[in-house]
Amino acid sequence: MSTKTANPSITASLAPALPALNAAHASAIRQLLTDYIAQQQAQLRATLAHRRALSTAETNEIARCTALQRHSAQCLLDLDAKRAALIRTIVHGNIPLRAALAITDRTAPPITIRQLIARCPANTQPDLSALATELRTLAIESAREQSTLRAAAQSLVGHMHGLMERVGRALSHTGNYRRPGAGQASAVVVSSVDVLS
Repeated sequence: MSTKTANPSITASLAPALPALNAAHASAIRQLLTDYIAQQQAQLRATLAHRRALSTAETNEIARCTALQRHSAQCLLDLDAKRAALIRTIVHGNIPLRAALAITDRTAPPITIRQLIARCPANTQPDLSALATELRTLAIESAREQSTLRAAAQSLVGHMHGLMERVGRALSHTGNYRRPGAGQASAVVVSSVDVLS
C-alpha cells in the first residue's frame, strides 16, 4: 500500500490562482458564513425536535420537523450556489457564467472557504476563521445528530416490521395472507376435523 501524498506544487498548479481579496470580498464571505451558521443551527434544531417527536410518536410534530429539515436543506443548497458564484466572481471576475465554466479546470480541487479567508486582508482573517470554525463544528454536530436520527428511525421501522410479521403469523396459521417471499413457510396445519367420515 502506497503512502504517497500529492505533490503540493502540482496541486497548487491545478487550482485556479486566487487573487488577494479586498474588504468587500471579506464582507461577502462573512455574510455567507453567517448565513451558513444560521441554517446549520436551524437544521440542528429541526433534527433534535424530530428526534424528540419520533421518541414520543407525535405524527404531526414529525411531519412539521421533516418539513423544517427539508426547508433548511434547500436553504443550504442555495447558500452553496451563492458560495460557488462568489468564488467564480473572485477567480474569473464578472464574465458570463458560460465563459467562466468553459475556462475552469474541472480537474482542479475545489476552492475552500479556508483558502478564501487566507487571501482576505489580514485584519479580517481572525474573525472569518472563527466563523469558519464555528460553521465546521455545527456541521459536524448536525451530521452526527442526523445519523443518530436515521439509526433510530431505521430501528423503529425494523421493530414495526417485526411486529407486523408476528401479527401476520398469528392471524394466518396457513400462511395464505403473507406477502410472497416474506418469512418462512408455515408448518403443515393439523386439523381436528375428520373429512373422511
